[in-house]
Amino acid sequence: MQTPKILSFLTLTALAVLLVPNHSEAASSIASPAQTRAVLANADRAVSRGDADHALTILSRHQGLLARSGADAERASIACQAHFLKADFAEAVEQCSIAIDSRSAHWSDFNNRGAARMRSGDWSGAIADFTTAREMNPASVEVRKNLSHTRAALKASN
Repeated sequence: MQTPKILSFLTLTALAVLLVPNHSEAASSIASPAQTRAVLANADRAVSRGDADHALTILSRHQGLLARSGADAERASIACQAHFLKADFAEAVEQCSIAIDSRSAHWSDFNNRGAARMRSGDWSGAIADFTTAREMNPASVEVRKNLSHTRAALKASN
């Protein structure tokens, strides 16, 4: 299982200012772990490069393989990050929710959904997600910063 990337406040700030290999799906009805890892890694690299459209194309093109391999949570987590990069925060929230519902919840999925909720103005939803992420991983500096910045933004908006 891949560890999802963490969207930090610095990422949120940077994205507010600057947004920015194809594999054929195996014919086999059984997806090999190596194929699944390769597809996920390729999509993850595209997100890391800031190429959200390419990441989403990879995930879409290999949706069947990922579903057969039970990698929907990982697919949704990467899709969440890609939609966040595209500033499609509603879809980012949806994809993070799928990741959360599809596996034992990972704190970074709550953090990332909180980041998308924050950017869409859902302050209470963001605070709830950041609080859950902090409870799951109290050592995360990113989560503490995101929670603090969201609380400050909520206070300033009132």
